[in-house]
Amino acid sequence: MDNRRLLDALRTAAAGHGAEFVPEAVTDLDGKRVSTSARTVGADAVVLAAGAHSARLHPALADRVRPLKGEILRLRPRRTSLPPPRHTVRATVEGRPVYLVPRADGELVLGATQYEAGFDTDVTARGVRELLDAAERVFPALAEYTLTETTAGLRAGSADNLPYLGLLDDGVYAAAGHHRNGLLQAPVTAEAVLAWLAGAAPPRGVAGAHPDRTDSEESL
Repeated sequence: MDNRRLLDALRTAAAGHGAEFVPEAVTDLDGKRVSTSARTVGADAVVLAAGAHSARLHPALADRVRPLKGEILRLRPRRTSLPPPRHTVRATVEGRPVYLVPRADGELVLGATQYEAGFDTDVTARGVRELLDAAERVFPALAEYTLTETTAGLRAGSADNLPYLGLLDDGVYAAAGHHRNGLLQAPVTAEAVLAWLAGAAPPRGVAGAHPDRTDSEESL
């Protein structure tokens, strides 16, 4: 699945159903009042789904959601090089996982590093070298490819790699801490949030991800 195309389609669908996207940085969350760099907006309910930045917006998540840096490379074959693999390749090289994901337009996505670096999103030479070295061990033809893009992002880690889903306080719901599985867990997360907003029961199993779970539960 192409995550960029998926997000573009989701944004288009949401806008078609009346969603408004406001490109303003959130500076404060006080109950059901959200302050941005330009204004303060009140709401009947607030869903806190700011990824790794969620910890900065609510005290209940302050010591529980942390950023985990990940670097990803995008490459394209040259005219004289072999084409990308036809299917996703996952491997472990010297104890580090690596994956190569072919896209329909011929692009090859290579990822991903993971380490603690706070909110730093700079791409490092070390990260690029480690990814390329590992990928060439798996797919030697990669050495002849053109490196077209380097990016770094922040996964939202939690104490037990489970997300935090549920009511934090009056009218504020958490939907954060999905770690590597945000895209995979997005459907059940959305279903749970919609159920809470409608006053209905959430999907089975979601209760185990409630933000109020104890430290002993997190260690399981």
